[in-house]
Amino acid sequence: MLLALSAVAQAQNYQYTYNPDNTVTLAKYIVDPGAVLNIPETFYDGSAVFPVTAIGDSAFDHCFSLTSVTIPDSVTNIGNYAFYFCTNLVTVTIGANVTFLDDFAFGNCTSLSNVYFQGNAPNLGGSYVFDSDDSATIYYLPDATNGWPSLFAGLPAILWNPHVLNNASFGIHSNSFGFTISGTTNINLVVESCTNLLNPAWSPVTNLSLTGGTALFSDAHWTNHPQASTISAHRKTSKPCFLSKERAVLQNTMNTRERFHAVMKFRPFDRLPILEWAGWWDKTLARWREEGLPPGVSFKNYPLDLALFREYGEVAGRLSRQKKGNAP
Repeated sequence: MLLALSAVAQAQNYQYTYNPDNTVTLAKYIVDPGAVLNIPETFYDGSAVFPVTAIGDSAFDHCFSLTSVTIPDSVTNIGNYAFYFCTNLVTVTIGANVTFLDDFAFGNCTSLSNVYFQGNAPNLGGSYVFDSDDSATIYYLPDATNGWPSLFAGLPAILWNPHVLNNASFGIHSNSFGFTISGTTNINLVVESCTNLLNPAWSPVTNLSLTGGTALFSDAHWTNHPQASTISAHRKTSKPCFLSKERAVLQNTMNTRERFHAVMKFRPFDRLPILEWAGWWDKTLARWREEGLPPGVSFKNYPLDLALFREYGEVAGRLSRQKKGNAP
C-alpha cells in the first residue's frame, strides 16, 4: 500500500499526490491513455518539477485500452492493483529503479506475454503480483546484481543476453551480409537496420528465434541500407530503448584496406577511416603535453577519441585564461 500526503494536483491526463520527499505519486489516470502508455518521469505543477517515483494503488485498474506500458527509471514503487484487470495488456517494461511491486499490481492481465525488467528483482508485496497471468514470461538483463531466480512471482524468469559473435559468419558472404547471434535458448529477436547512424530510424529486417541458443542472420538486400553498420537485436515486441546497450556494433572489426573499400563503395563499415594512415604528429603530441595533456595519452590509446579533443581544449583554455590573468 502506497501512502502519500493528501494534497492532490492534476495535469493533463493524470492526477498526482505529493509525497513528503518532494516527489509525486501518479495516483490515477483521468483521460484514457490509449494503447501505448509511457509513464512520465516528472510532473510540473506550474511552479516546480517533481520526480514521479510511484504509481498509486489502482491507478490504471480496468484500463482495457492498454496494450503496452513503459515505466521509467524514476519510479521505485508500483502500488496495489495498479494495473489490475488490464486484460488487453501484452507488454510491460519496468525501469531499473523499481524496488517494490505490491500485490495484484498486474493481476488478471490475462493477455500479458512479456515483462521486461531493466534492473534487479524487486521486493514483492504478496504472492499475487501477476495473479492469473498464465502466459507471461519475465526477462532480465545480464547486469542485474542481486540475482534473479528461475521463477519470480510465479512466472518464469529468463536472462536476456543476445550478442553478435565475431566469427567466420560475420561479414559479407556470397552477395549477402550476415552474422550469428548467440544468447539464451529460444528467446525471440527482431533484427533492425538503419541508413543513417547520426539520426537513426530503425526498421525491422527479420524476426529470429535463438533455437538451441544461436541463430544465423543473413540479408541478401543489405545494399539497400549502406550505412547500417549497427544492427540491433531487440526483443520481439519490446521497446527499442530497453536494449540500446545490447546493440551489436561493428566496431573495429575491419582492417585498414577493408574499411577504406567499404567506405568508398558505400558499403557497411565499422567506423570512418579518419586519421587512418598517419595518426597524430609526434611534434603535435609533444606540444600538447607541454600545454597540459596527460603523458599517458597517445594515438595508440585513442585513435579517434573525441574525449581527447575535449580534454585538450579544456586544458588549453585554462592555460590561456591563466596567461591572461583571468581566474582558472
